[in-house]
Amino acid sequence: MFKVYDSNFKEVKIPVDRLGFGSRALEINVGPVIYENVYSQSRRADTLVKRYAKDRQVSIVLMVFGMDETDFRMKRDALYSFFRNLGVFFVAEEQQPFKLIKVIVNDDYDIDRRNVIGRCLSPFFCRRRFI
Repeated sequence: MFKVYDSNFKEVKIPVDRLGFGSRALEINVGPVIYENVYSQSRRADTLVKRYAKDRQVSIVLMVFGMDETDFRMKRDALYSFFRNLGVFFVAEEQQPFKLIKVIVNDDYDIDRRNVIGRCLSPFFCRRRFI
């Protein structure tokens, strides 16, 4: 499970209507930080001079469900609008709420639909310069 925060560090609820239909946070996958290494140029073995943090892959899995097919499509559109309006935002695991990761939607994301319940795998991109 995870939580979403806006750029002002305020928690933003994932869209759910008053009947309980909408999206639910299932899991977050946080990859390791990718580094770029700078080595010295010498006749002997190259030695590491500096190490720059570059990127980190973060993806979330959501469950989207609606009352019927039309409602499901409306919930799907609400989720698309939710991410589009957030822009750059923070995500955090519920077990580690103090560890916020600033992300932006980078790749295409899709909702795998099964009847009126779907799963959304949304990859994000965390640039080190945001943190």
